[in-house]
Amino acid sequence: MRNQISFLTVFTLIMLMCHAVYGISQKDISAEEWYRKGMSYFESKQYEKAIEAFSKTLELSVRFARAYINRGNAWSRKGEYDRAIIDYTKALEINPQFADGYYNRGIALSYKGKYALAVQDFTKSLQLNPNDAESYQSRGIALVKLGKLDLAIKDYTMAIEIDGQNADFYYNRGNALAMQGNLDAAIEDYTKAIELDPENAIFYHNRGNLWVRKSEYDKAIADYSEALKINPKFVEAYYNRGRAWDGKNELDRAISDYTQVLTINPRFDETYFNRARAFYQTGALQKAIADARKALALNPEDKDYQRLLEFLEKQAKEKR
Repeated sequence: MRNQISFLTVFTLIMLMCHAVYGISQKDISAEEWYRKGMSYFESKQYEKAIEAFSKTLELSVRFARAYINRGNAWSRKGEYDRAIIDYTKALEINPQFADGYYNRGIALSYKGKYALAVQDFTKSLQLNPNDAESYQSRGIALVKLGKLDLAIKDYTMAIEIDGQNADFYYNRGNALAMQGNLDAAIEDYTKAIELDPENAIFYHNRGNLWVRKSEYDKAIADYSEALKINPKFVEAYYNRGRAWDGKNELDRAISDYTQVLTINPRFDETYFNRARAFYQTGALQKAIADARKALALNPEDKDYQRLLEFLEKQAKEKR
């Protein structure tokens, strides 16, 4: 959500000047003071107090559009998106040319899963502010959710043309390209994202996933390992590196990564399934059976888990 704190000092000066020249009431000065308190609370992440302060502002000055915007932002930070949308809508009733009002309402609508409405708001934001790269990116994300990948990629590209130094723009375009199956172009975008933000573990992880899809397991393992250097608790990176080791038939290493996953998250059923298969291939039949049972206990409806356990138990009977 976009805050309006950058306008605060200017607004204060304007209010004081208006008071001196035009006789603006003390009531309006007090509204501005409550607004300033609200912004201070917001910046310190005291969202409940910020909401109280912005509400006091609005009691004193009912057409204070920025107070509605920032109270909406506070509601959004608390995850109360319906209330945020009401406040953004009120701000836009007061000032229909308020681009940030459309943008912030679009973000709240996206969190509510109302992507078509969000696209409409981002489009209105862009009509008012056509050089807003964030609105292009946010509209692109909503378009992806609607399955409109070509349009999303165009929006990400527009965002990049406006601001070519934002790693997230390349990352999100890479995601959309990967969904289209354009793996080489997606890898190029992930690589650019990594150049701009080399400490983001997710960028390495997602590029690793594409290397796996191309059966380039060594490159995938290298990317997952970089992700784990940045975030040693990155469960998905251990899991997918295990799958890459599996692809190389280096089963002991795969088992080691799967075990690390289960140390962090012992309810990751797919990991038990994959480790069971790896145990079976290394001749550890009883360990394989134990893992297959755990996978099925966590997800009793999975047909693959059922078939694997039946197969392993049959193998055990035949060896008796």
